[in-house]
Amino acid sequence: MTLTAIKIKASKSKEKDYKLYDEKGLFLLIKKSGARYWRLKYRYNKKEKLLAIGVYPEISLKDARLKAAEAHKLLQDGIDPGEYKKQQSSVSSGSNFEELAVEWMSTKKDWAEQTRKDRQGAFKNHISPFIGSTPIEHVTRQQLINIVDRLKASGKHSGTIREIHGGVVSVFRYAIAKGACERNLADDIKPLLPVGDKVKHRKALKREEIPLFLRQLENYGGSFSTVCALKILILTASRPGEVFKAVWADFDLDNSVWIRPSERMKTRKEHPTPLQRQAVEILRNLHRVTGRGAYVFPNQSDPKKHMSENTLNQAIKRRMGFDATAHGMRSVFSSLANEFGFNPDAIEMQLAHTEKNEVRRAYNRTKYWDERVEMAQKWADYLDSLKSDSNVIPFKKTAG
Repeated sequence: MTLTAIKIKASKSKEKDYKLYDEKGLFLLIKKSGARYWRLKYRYNKKEKLLAIGVYPEISLKDARLKAAEAHKLLQDGIDPGEYKKQQSSVSSGSNFEELAVEWMSTKKDWAEQTRKDRQGAFKNHISPFIGSTPIEHVTRQQLINIVDRLKASGKHSGTIREIHGGVVSVFRYAIAKGACERNLADDIKPLLPVGDKVKHRKALKREEIPLFLRQLENYGGSFSTVCALKILILTASRPGEVFKAVWADFDLDNSVWIRPSERMKTRKEHPTPLQRQAVEILRNLHRVTGRGAYVFPNQSDPKKHMSENTLNQAIKRRMGFDATAHGMRSVFSSLANEFGFNPDAIEMQLAHTEKNEVRRAYNRTKYWDERVEMAQKWADYLDSLKSDSNVIPFKKTAG
């Protein structure tokens, strides 16, 4: 039987490498590591040979069949497709590692600017000096091992090392798809990578600390802008960077909505957020102070720049004395919203968590808008009632 896209997606790695056969010599090699490679078995001059087609899913089943058909056409013309591929690779431009890395990064249109700078810096400082000028098919396993050993010796965090290695893996996959090399050596050295450190969650306020935090925030003796930033942070359950980088042009206070543009979102997608009447009042009052500039929360030393996350963390920890972080404020909302029965999908949309399915994301954003508006206002009213520590308003979804 020939392969199907469904069968390929359903396949899992096993203790040993194995093959899924298609037709006319084409098969998918599934490594025990989980990597998947298209290969074509053929005969030339009575000798059995193997042609590397590319890496799945970068090369789909349809594309692999087209490439296999091209190879069979070469065989009909008396040409060895393996030798032909080597000749084409040797004359093609961009075959050394650094050039291929630049090409690969240029295909990542959805990367945030900071992500691009970080990845470029990692390659420039830790990869290119050692293998940048080497044709990728001549890069050796030992060279890659040496790079990992240098990163370990320099004291790099295990997550950083694995991220840099992941970039190298991706460049090799890109090169294989282009026909610049036959094998992903970076995949082979994964067992040598340091074990990932346990994820450290950002500390959040304890439930019993919330009323005290809110009251102290009302009496905070520091910058008015910092107080407003912390209030908007906890009211909207936004990421700190989305708050302190906010500009006035993002807000429509008349319609009580904050539309965060894609370039400032972790998900790289525009995200509208409902604003409660309390948030609108805070922002209108703040506009009288910072409204002449672009940033809602400007840097006190240079108003042309935005506030830093460190300002918020210092206010929470040093000035107010809580063992929590600005980012941890999201956990406070998430925990209570889930506990008190709000729709998990609406909560996820409010938190701007990643939804890979574009159609589903657009649908959910519209579908749950009214519920998010209700949830946001109930959250703000609940926080107000906690401040007074009397007649606490329940934070729960309206029945029905």
